[in-house]
Amino acid sequence: MTRSTADPALVALVRTAQEQDFPAAVTLVTAGGTVSGALIGRDEWVGKFFERSDAGEGSEPILDALREAFAAEDTAGGPDEPIQYAFIHLEGARVHGHGPDLENPEPDGLRALWRGRVDQVVGWSIGSPSGPPTEQEPVFDSFLD
Repeated sequence: MTRSTADPALVALVRTAQEQDFPAAVTLVTAGGTVSGALIGRDEWVGKFFERSDAGEGSEPILDALREAFAAEDTAGGPDEPIQYAFIHLEGARVHGHGPDLENPEPDGLRALWRGRVDQVVGWSIGSPSGPPTEQEPVFDSFLD
């Protein structure tokens, strides 16, 4: 078994976001750039992903393949192994540092979704570089109380 290089504290935040519906504004540094947004649980991210997916002609085979991939991820560890938190999920994602910030606005004002490997995050912080948190990006209000 390969040992994970993911920061255990970041894995704990990802686990908390999934298990306790705990949103937090985070900024992540990866080899590809800096990403900020609201940390959300995997199940919430997958649900929003499929809600927003285009159901146009010809898209069903692709969506079916993605559903199968997410289902396989759910059972990858087996029934007696703990769920692994290999991916981090953001909503309202912004990519910083390569020219103008990329906010990837979605139609109808939906907030952009982002998914990345936890073990590819080389640094992270609580909060967003764009200023104080908004109602959509709480920092830790309920967690620290």
